[in-house]
Amino acid sequence: MAPQPAETWRKEVEPVAVWVERPLTRSVSRSQLVTRAP
Repeated sequence: MAPQPAETWRKEVEPVAVWVERPLTRSVSRSQLVTRAP
């Protein structure tokens, strides 16, 4: 694999990272709410 410029790498990876990050943050906040609930 040839080394890719940072701009190309960010364009390809950033949307995927955001798409994966949102469900993770949701599950984390959800688990925190469950933990805080009596």
